[in-house]
Amino acid sequence: MNRKFIINFFILFISTTIAGMGLELLPQQLGSPLSGSASYSFYRDSAFVELKIVTQLTNNSLQFIKRDDETFKARFRIVATIYQKKNLVKSVELIDSIIVKEFKQTNSNEPMYAGELSIIIPQGKFRLILILEDLNAKTKALAYENIEVPNARMIGLSSLWLFVPETDSVLISHNVVAYWESLGVAAITYDIPDDIQAHIKLKSSKIRTETYTATFKEKDGKKVVYGFIPISTLESGNYYAYLILYGDKGKKYTEQMLEFSLTQTTKSMLKYHFNDLIEQLEIIADPEDMKPFQEADSTQRDSLWEEFWKKMDPTPSTERNESMEEFLRRIHYVDVQFSTSLRPGWQTDRGKTYIVYGQPDEIDDHPFEIGAYPYQIWYYYKQGLTFVFVDSGNDGNYRLVESR
Repeated sequence: MNRKFIINFFILFISTTIAGMGLELLPQQLGSPLSGSASYSFYRDSAFVELKIVTQLTNNSLQFIKRDDETFKARFRIVATIYQKKNLVKSVELIDSIIVKEFKQTNSNEPMYAGELSIIIPQGKFRLILILEDLNAKTKALAYENIEVPNARMIGLSSLWLFVPETDSVLISHNVVAYWESLGVAAITYDIPDDIQAHIKLKSSKIRTETYTATFKEKDGKKVVYGFIPISTLESGNYYAYLILYGDKGKKYTEQMLEFSLTQTTKSMLKYHFNDLIEQLEIIADPEDMKPFQEADSTQRDSLWEEFWKKMDPTPSTERNESMEEFLRRIHYVDVQFSTSLRPGWQTDRGKTYIVYGQPDEIDDHPFEIGAYPYQIWYYYKQGLTFVFVDSGNDGNYRLVESR
């Protein structure tokens, strides 16, 4: 099976396999590494709607078994189930495997295309449950979503998808890392008039609404509308992209929305968001280590960054710097998991705790307590530490109220 993190845009377009709303599959067993990402999309199919689900995972989330021919094999199953209230509507599954030649490939953290599921579904409100199962380790990861399927004849735009303009490649996950200067947003149109105009509007809690022009392209008898968002100068956080079609006299014809999270790379942070990078580093660094950064000009930033992490490198004889990689991984993780409408994840109490100490050994989660605010207790058994976080504002931002 040939898997790639990003899949050629035109290959996907021809087969109409394109990414929509994003889901993260989270492990169901304590300590399990199994996880994945998925995107689901709606397309018009005569009197019904076609729901397509595209999935991805990483080798290091699966358990590989060595075979007699010295190769390593992992097996997995993905199941998509649709319920309406408590009634099962449809369930589809795919079973596949990954075979690699070298052991080091089993530890790869590069996201790989894992497969696609397709369901023809009528109009209505449903519950989508997506299960990823490691058939070797007997572990599962789960995602679920309430979905509302529109009338097929009322669909003027398919679900939106994200793509990389430099390579015309579709992104499955909506957790976007800013490796590129811009990000593409696109959709398929259905039965729209010739005089339609299109724009992309970008919204978040951190910026005023930005508007970008979108254009149309014919491909294999279908009309695609697409535009580009410059992302290198945006802050890390959550964003909403609206693709809007306008008719006569600027009247709105139809629109679709897609939510995505953005995480800046070290390169873009050094260039465009140096102050944020310094604040992130202050979470783990000593004040003395931070003085050179606070006094640095733009020409000194790269060298100071490299010098800092060189001192932190646990294996200086190798090309990799595991300490820096883990720091950046934790920043990305907390931005995805703990960001709120008002602040990125790394500025929250839970985010800062995770950046310093990593994944808790156990989380005691109480989201629905009678007569009490939602709260979590994080246990770090090896360090002998406990942290209590309370969502006293009912805004998703759990504040640290006790540590012991």
